[in-house]
Amino acid sequence: MPSEYEPAYLDEYARMIYDRVAEALKGENLRDGEWKAIADGVSLVGRDISEVDEMRLGHADVLTRIHSPNFAHAVDVHLFYSSHIGGFSSSLMYALGFRVLTTPAPPQRQYLPKHQEVDKMHTARGWQQFGWFFIDERESEHSACPILRTDLQRVHDVLFGAADSGSGLGARVGLRATTRLLLASVGIKYTIATTDEEKSRGDDEQTGGMFRHLLGGEKPGISASHLRKICGIASLKGDGESFWLVRQIWSLTGPLARVPDMADLTKVQVTAPEEYFEDDYDDDSGDDDDEMDEGDYASRGVTFLDSGGM
Repeated sequence: MPSEYEPAYLDEYARMIYDRVAEALKGENLRDGEWKAIADGVSLVGRDISEVDEMRLGHADVLTRIHSPNFAHAVDVHLFYSSHIGGFSSSLMYALGFRVLTTPAPPQRQYLPKHQEVDKMHTARGWQQFGWFFIDERESEHSACPILRTDLQRVHDVLFGAADSGSGLGARVGLRATTRLLLASVGIKYTIATTDEEKSRGDDEQTGGMFRHLLGGEKPGISASHLRKICGIASLKGDGESFWLVRQIWSLTGPLARVPDMADLTKVQVTAPEEYFEDDYDDDSGDDDDEMDEGDYASRGVTFLDSGGM
């Protein structure tokens, strides 16, 4: 979709969102002017962004609203991101959430009392979690991708109408494009591979723009394999059996193992801490119990259910 169709009044960030939305709609059976009506309906409500340099984002708090081109409906999308790398410490956290509106309502900016609690963000006031991720002080990764097919279907139907609407927009815009639209509305360019060939060339990766490093980690909070599943796309090679090298918890010199990741990504995922923290755990334990503790010795790939609920 040619960039010359972009409204002239858009600034750099809003123009990036417009381009991402246009890209997300490629391949859908849209008629003349329909993709532009959808792209024009994405409004940048608020943003607070700081860049460390041209290649790395330090902080982002972005709120957008996707207006339905056919109904008096809308979907609000919020992204919080924070990254710090320096000295002997580093941190990375993000949370993506959405709010479905079937009646007109002002933007809701109350996501959580404390931004640092990304796992609790988007759980009240009509907000729903899409995905979240953070690294704790021991460099264990915590994440979940709680969005379900029913959630995605509701977003689709509110924006475009039911899929069984004959030749209507709801029948011609799929769940994959709806997912990509949610991500694109806050500036995330993300492609969900539909074939093994697409996956092998990197189409499951989020690329380009200031959010190019957003989805890093062994268990990112936004998972292509999970999104394929809820969009009704057939599993690809490696889906549900993603292997990685696992650190030995008990010995820094022990061999590395390969284990399958069969976890339910809608549940909270916790990876083991970095190797250089492991000796500290033994020193600080204060007891002779060798059993693994959920907070200290979580095996990579093990799912711990959040006792407080999602």
